[in-house]
Amino acid sequence: MSVRQHVWCAVVLLIVLIVWYVDRAATWVFEDLTWMQSSAGPVAPAVWPVPRALMRWSWWAQVQLGQPYLAFRLVNLALFGLVLAEVWWLVRRVGLSAPAAWLAVAGVAVHPMSVEVAAYAAGRSELLAAIGVLAACLCASGGWWRLPVGIGIVLSLGLGIAGKESAVVGLGLVPLTVWVMDDRRRPRWAPAWMPVVIAASVALVAVRAYGGLRAVVNIELHSLSVTWSEWLLLQAAATQRLLSQVVWPSALTPDADLDQVGVAWRLGGLAVLLAAATGAWWFRRRRPVVAYGLAWCLVSVAPRFVVQTPRSYLNAHQFFLPFVGLVIAGVAWLADGREGGDKWNSGSAW
Repeated sequence: MSVRQHVWCAVVLLIVLIVWYVDRAATWVFEDLTWMQSSAGPVAPAVWPVPRALMRWSWWAQVQLGQPYLAFRLVNLALFGLVLAEVWWLVRRVGLSAPAAWLAVAGVAVHPMSVEVAAYAAGRSELLAAIGVLAACLCASGGWWRLPVGIGIVLSLGLGIAGKESAVVGLGLVPLTVWVMDDRRRPRWAPAWMPVVIAASVALVAVRAYGGLRAVVNIELHSLSVTWSEWLLLQAAATQRLLSQVVWPSALTPDADLDQVGVAWRLGGLAVLLAAATGAWWFRRRRPVVAYGLAWCLVSVAPRFVVQTPRSYLNAHQFFLPFVGLVIAGVAWLADGREGGDKWNSGSAW
């Protein structure tokens, strides 16, 4: 693609985003009012160890300036644009063509699955988390063993976690990105499995610092009304519902009543997840980028099956980052999915 073609694609995408997401008549909904109340005080929120500190700071600054709802949505739209830029670059980094990258960006931009994070003011935390995780994966896509790149990965994940705790999935996505790139330039002291060991060590230290696995899973924090097996099946049913809405986006709702879902649907959800995992393993050599996208989705939703948040099953805005992986897998499948890894190193970004 020529530079002019890239410019035209960017202009058309910008117009689509403005038409699709900018609505002057829109107003606050759901958790927006809670965030407004928590940001109304004159004292700036603390930075550490307050959860979602970056999210709180951004809201507090806008509330103190007295900005209307449209301003909050425009900030979200700007962050969403940054996410799209990172998606474009990541698709190019794993070896797919520029048209494939633009197709992936278009899929993420206009699919209804993205509405909650782009148009819902309180969905900003998901955008901040996605920005950090994608930035970390971009850093890991080349020369991950170099000190400046390692610092970039750490800072990016820190940025994402400051937006929302769900960005910890980056500890799984960074080693996954290192695998799909298969950078043969790495020195002997930096084998491909090293990022896995580092990520696992960081995760274990973090769990211990948080209070152990029981605290992470929220066993003692909440009075749970479901067993671990019920939670697993209900989350599987929620995931299956969202996967089906990626293919056919109908009946979208921010809070589906999954307690009414039958056992057959729950078991079907678990079967779909196992099929996706099998597909990722099956395509790991035949179509590595397809496998990468499927594994990205599975790694991104995995914590939801462990951390119990009573009466709050997986929903659309929480599925945004896994959705990005599905888009990458779909585009790679259409592009035959056979280009990846080292091919980037000798190619052009354009």
